[in-house]
This record gives sequence, structure tokens and C-alpha cells, in this order.
Amino acid sequence: MIARFVRRIADDVALRRRYRIGRRFSRAVHDFMAPNLGHAMYDIWLDYALGTNLRGAVVVEHLARYRPVSGARSLDVGCAYGGVCIAFAEAGCEAVGIDVEPRLLAFAERNVTDRRADVTLARVDVTDGAGMRALGRFGFVTCSDVIEHVANVPAALAHLAGALEPGGILQLQIPNGRAARLVQSDGHFHVFAITLLERQPALHYFAEGAFAADYDVHCYLRLDEYLEQLARLGVRPAAGPVANDPADAGSAVRAVADRLGAIEDAASRVRVDPRLSPDTRRTVADAATDYVAEVRAALASIDAGTDERARTARELEVARLYAIECWDLVLRKDV
Repeated sequence: MIARFVRRIADDVALRRRYRIGRRFSRAVHDFMAPNLGHAMYDIWLDYALGTNLRGAVVVEHLARYRPVSGARSLDVGCAYGGVCIAFAEAGCEAVGIDVEPRLLAFAERNVTDRRADVTLARVDVTDGAGMRALGRFGFVTCSDVIEHVANVPAALAHLAGALEPGGILQLQIPNGRAARLVQSDGHFHVFAITLLERQPALHYFAEGAFAADYDVHCYLRLDEYLEQLARLGVRPAAGPVANDPADAGSAVRAVADRLGAIEDAASRVRVDPRLSPDTRRTVADAATDYVAEVRAALASIDAGTDERARTARELEVARLYAIECWDLVLRKDV
């Protein structure tokens, strides 16, 4: 018994060192996740929560390439477990983090306390114009895995743009609902083709399939829709349309093509899934079938090109549309 207890403590210390987290935060996350032990998504959910500080450090290192970090003000929208705020604070920023979930803010508070970081946390909704304006202007605004959960995307984007000072940097990390792997199995709940559906059909599908307790995603827009809305707000890509283009677009596109058969097979299974109503079966299967046709047409457009430069550009465009699972958009506000 004593040996097992000592080993458990040692393992927990090693875990905290690996994730760069403290005891209060680690214990709070484990306690909260305990009821989900055995769920297919448990390891992913736990790793995501515990890895918040590691991800935050990567974000700050990445954005430091675009303008100096030390001495700036930073705002993390949907700060969740607080890792990005902590990383900005430790890099010399006046760091602010906001979220709408009191439970997540409580986790962030424990994480901030463990790290002894100078971070201001507040409960503010990104769609609340008055609340966002009260925060002031920032040199850096970050928003990761949030926009797909927001009911009013135009308002959210307008308030993110409004929070930037001229020349400020906005980073948006947005799951791509039309990425082939996420169509096969979405990143939130591992559900087939739900990323292709509008909000109401997705809610019906989720409830009938009993995939989990709550479906908290509102919509997945296309890349050009996000970029066009932001451009109208005076916020444009600091470099290319996305900051995480695949190193080998050809390989990325071939990987997409390789998934299409499995998506078709899954659509066939959905058509006879006894858990689902006839309308839901038809809606999901038809969405997946239409998606496969869309991707095959995009792949054919690459092969149809005769000019090598145009063919390479189209290959990269198709990779952005269907291969990148989470777009990393780094944008700058007009001066």
C-alpha cells in the first residue's frame, strides 16, 4: 500500500514537470475528469487540459516573430485553462484572459496561482461589445478553438478586431470542418460527418446518436468566409492566408484522397443506423456523399492543370481546404 502511494506521488510529480503545471491545477483537472474515465475521448480531453501551458509557450514563441512581445498588452479570448495568458505574462506582457465559463476561469485561476503569474482573468463574452470595449486595446489578441462555439460569428470577429491596436496581431486557431480527417471523426466528440451539418441537424444527430451529453458547437465556416469578414474589419493575413500550410502539399492532398473511400463506407453505415431517425440518416449520409463529390472535383481540378506553377498553387489551395485540420490564422490590423 505505501509503495503504491509513493509511486503515485512520484508519477504525479513527473507528470507536472512534463506539462509545466503545478499541484493545484493538476489535482483540479484530474478530479474534474475522473467521471469520464473509460470514455473514448478521456485521454484526449485530459491531455488537452494538462497541456495548456505547453501550448501557450508555443503560441507566444510563434507570435514573437511578428512583433515584440515584452511590454505589450495581450488578450486571450476563451482562455480556458490559462496557458496562453501565463506564457504571455512570463514573456513580459500585461496579460488578460477572458472566458464565459466560470468553471474554466476557476481552472485558469489555479493554474495562474501555481505559476505565480501576473494575469488578469475576467468573465466576458466575446459577443458582448460593451464588455470587450471595457478591456481596452491590445498588441496581441489570441483566440483558439472558440469561434466554432460562438452563435454570432460576425459580432465575435468584429469585437476581436476592435480589441486590436493599429498594427496589432490577431491569432485565430479554428478547426476546419471540411478537413477529411475531421469529417471522418470530429475533433470534439469523434462523430462522423457532424462538421458538415448546420446547427439544428447537428443537434438532432448528436441527440439521437447519444454521443455525449451536450453538443456545444454552433458552426464551421469555410476559410474564405473568415478571411473576407476580417478583411472588411481591416484585419488581414500577416503573411499567407494561413500560417500552417503543409510542408508537402502533394502528400497532404494524397492523404485526403486516401480517406474518401472510408468516408463513403461510413455514409453507407449511417443510412442503416438504427439509432437514427430516417430524416437524420438521410441528412448525414447525403452531406457526406456531397462532400466526397466536392473533394473529388477539387482533386480533379489539380490534375487538369497544364501549367506547373498553377498546378502547384491549386494543390496548395486544395490542401488548405481539405487537409489542414485546424487553421492557424495570424493577422495584422491595418495601421
